[in-house]
Amino acid sequence: MKLTNIKPFTFKASTIKLWRGRYSRPWGETSTFKIKYTMEHGFWPVVEWDRSDERSICPACYCNSIEELVKAVNNPKISISGREGGAFVINEFGQVIVPTILGDGERWLVGEVEGVLLFEDPYGGEIIDLSDDARLQTNDPWEKPYIGVKYNLRGDSNICYYDNKLGSTEYPPEKDRELIRKLRKVRRNGPAAFIVNQHGLVLTKIPEGEYREDEDKWVPVYVGRINYNLWFKKEE
Repeated sequence: MKLTNIKPFTFKASTIKLWRGRYSRPWGETSTFKIKYTMEHGFWPVVEWDRSDERSICPACYCNSIEELVKAVNNPKISISGREGGAFVINEFGQVIVPTILGDGERWLVGEVEGVLLFEDPYGGEIIDLSDDARLQTNDPWEKPYIGVKYNLRGDSNICYYDNKLGSTEYPPEKDRELIRKLRKVRRNGPAAFIVNQHGLVLTKIPEGEYREDEDKWVPVYVGRINYNLWFKKEE
């Protein structure tokens, strides 16, 4: 895998603010950004990668801003629960959002990232670049962690964000017909959930193989990228 022309990762902490914006993750067991204790680095960013039958811990590759990211994520967790470590989200605008461990639904904006945070795959020995879609076409298998903020394609083929907590639905200011076309190429009919990762890549899951009466097996595929000019506005 070539790692040239990758924008270096940087993190800029902000004043911790209560986050009331978009924040939704896929249902069930799913891949997650976490701060976990490691023997090599102490508390460190990782991806918990839920594959079909196993969970891999993929540590972040060292970069200059990584300690600041760890500190920023840990600060609200320590102040609220007294414990370090736990999940966080990086949305498609690079905003780092931290849920409380107490499960009360509160989330905190702690800063913003730019560039690419790389991760190590402990099984294949590869470097995971979640921004790299150079050789992917719509409907190609996505063979990296399925991680991002969840959005929805309605049955009438309109993209929206549904807030489960408030029971409200939000729509982007303009209709991205190209993205809708790509989504409908892989999810032909009815409503469908998809995710957008921190680099603006759009991913969804489709049933694998033939129909199974008990339960279909769903696998992730690549759809495309969002057009930020037609997408939801960045929230502060």
